[in-house]
Amino acid sequence: MSPLAITLHFAGDYLAPPHEVVASTCEVLTQNSSRWNTLSLCFYEGAIELSMLEPIRGNLAILQNLEIHIQEETGRKEPFQSPFFNDCPSLNTVDLNLTGPSSERIRLPWQHITSLTLNTWNPNLGEIFRALSVCTNLRRLAWSLDGTAVLASNNVHLSHLQSLSITVDEPEILSVLLPHLSVPKLSSIELCNSSDTWRDRTWDEEPFKRFLIQSSCTITSLHLRYLPITDIRVLLFLELLPNLHSFCLQECTYKYPPPPTPIYLRIRMKDNVVVTRTFLTRLTIDCESLAKPIVPRLTDLELVLNVGLEQQALIEMLSSRWLPEPPSGIDALKSFSLTVMGQREDQDDESEPEPECFALLQHFRRAGLRVTTSYNRELW
Repeated sequence: MSPLAITLHFAGDYLAPPHEVVASTCEVLTQNSSRWNTLSLCFYEGAIELSMLEPIRGNLAILQNLEIHIQEETGRKEPFQSPFFNDCPSLNTVDLNLTGPSSERIRLPWQHITSLTLNTWNPNLGEIFRALSVCTNLRRLAWSLDGTAVLASNNVHLSHLQSLSITVDEPEILSVLLPHLSVPKLSSIELCNSSDTWRDRTWDEEPFKRFLIQSSCTITSLHLRYLPITDIRVLLFLELLPNLHSFCLQECTYKYPPPPTPIYLRIRMKDNVVVTRTFLTRLTIDCESLAKPIVPRLTDLELVLNVGLEQQALIEMLSSRWLPEPPSGIDALKSFSLTVMGQREDQDDESEPEPECFALLQHFRRAGLRVTTSYNRELW
């Protein structure tokens, strides 16, 4: 018989179906739990009795993908406990969305998991680190942290982790989190702000530098999204990564207006322009310059920018990296993607939306460079 993908979503409050309906539904579905290959379990605490899932215990031999999304009750004395998934020998991909998951609360075969997604609210970092330390075969970790993090004194060593994505709603959390991670085989890292809004606070590269030294890893792919960071800081960031092949940068789009302006009246971001002339000039390969070339192995570049791009500087940078001079020892750029966000102040709704450089980029495309361009006038 074919394996099954099961989705169990139980609403809370007034949307919750009668108890007998939930019970009878679970009874029917759990009869085939030996065929479950993928399970998505989402519910409010109190919406179901966990005893309804008792038949699946020890009967999930082929389960490979598991999502658990729990809306916890405010003020609940006893935290949610899940004893049903400890005996899942094939489980390798897990997505947990709850407050502070740990190996004690969510019993899983942590040592089998290779891909883990965590969405946490007001997390206790020490508790989560203890859970991660049991994930001895983890290759991919995507971690979203919202709210206020409870600091940790312990570190976590993930000896096989290759891909790491961290999303925070306060960039300062990155400075707290990164020094506690040791990932010697890491090659891909994504650092994100959960909001595209600039809050007039900047983040620098020092925590990342300490993280690289501690891990002794070789980063080949970097994605920076919505970080409140300056052009100079990003350049210092890139100087730490001589083996970088793929780089994606997304600028912040908005800034908060000063109070008491309502939050929905956000104004266009003008301060967070990372891809400046200085930035592009530093990326340009100049064999006559005494400066050491930055990211010499870069082959794939993606930029998501606000309006006001230094178009001539961009074209010069691409020209130097697309067909670098042989003595330079620089890898040739293979792909370039450019997305421009927003509308210039001197532009009305009827004017030509695309930046002038879009037409020039087509020359690179016709000559063999993989080029993708897009323009998004609307920011909402």
